[in-house]
Amino acid sequence: MVFAREINPDNYNRQEFKRLWESIHHKSTYYVEFDDEELIEKSVKALNEALFVKKPSYMITEAREMKAEQGLDFKINKDGKRQAELDKSSIQLRYDLLGEIASRTDLKRKTVANILKQISPSKFDVFAYNPEAFIQQASRLINEQKASQVIEHIRYNILEETFDSSIFTDNPLSGKVSDANMLKSEKGVYNYVKVDSGTERKFKEDLERFDDVMVYAKLPSKFKISTPLGDYNPDWAIAFRDGSVKHVYFVAETKGSMSTLQLKGAELAKIECAKAHFKALKEKGLIADDRIYDVVDSYEKLLEIVRG
Repeated sequence: MVFAREINPDNYNRQEFKRLWESIHHKSTYYVEFDDEELIEKSVKALNEALFVKKPSYMITEAREMKAEQGLDFKINKDGKRQAELDKSSIQLRYDLLGEIASRTDLKRKTVANILKQISPSKFDVFAYNPEAFIQQASRLINEQKASQVIEHIRYNILEETFDSSIFTDNPLSGKVSDANMLKSEKGVYNYVKVDSGTERKFKEDLERFDDVMVYAKLPSKFKISTPLGDYNPDWAIAFRDGSVKHVYFVAETKGSMSTLQLKGAELAKIECAKAHFKALKEKGLIADDRIYDVVDSYEKLLEIVRG
């Protein structure tokens, strides 16, 4: 049994990879200047426009009793099923509405209360019928507005502390070479690369195929950028042949779709946070390129970016 997470020492020790790693290995902290009133206003609007909660229902099945040889049996009438909505008076569970939404959005109870008391009465009334669905949808919609504010107002401070290169060598073994999603690598810092989608598979194959690429790495999970919506782990770090492209060192996130209509909420916010992190690296003079990170859906799109 051979495990896939083996370092390729020749690629790992290449000067191109060392320079790539030195350009991106700084850690950072962030701060966000939230405007509570703006968040409340946008959340109220979102809840009024997009909160739709169905009343819970139950199925009534009508049957008639019939005599069988070994006892009683039941026969369902041909048209003996009907659906009925639960009346709110029949729901006995108690919910800490403010506490539940505050917990799921990381907001103060007071902020949540200010949002809920301003939504239309018809929207708030459905809480009594379906509390769990109300809490889930309200939390999601508020988090989407919060993510939007994060994108607009986040700032990063680059620290002196860096990720040690040992995160490549100490990373736990992640699979066997016989696994279908483990692909042999010639240019990677590992002998095998784990891919999570068809997009990643094609992207990896193109990194191997084109001469402009000198060395690349699927970044270990320990390489993280902190964001208000949880840690973010970019996909790839790539070093191109010097002189072949404008942006020699690049960090790429591969997605099947690059449309912001399909990259929503926390996913889009984390990507925008990563852009702010790498912009801060540039502003501190730690990287020379003005563009070192972006989302791509193919190697062709990556080339379009790095060639400037």
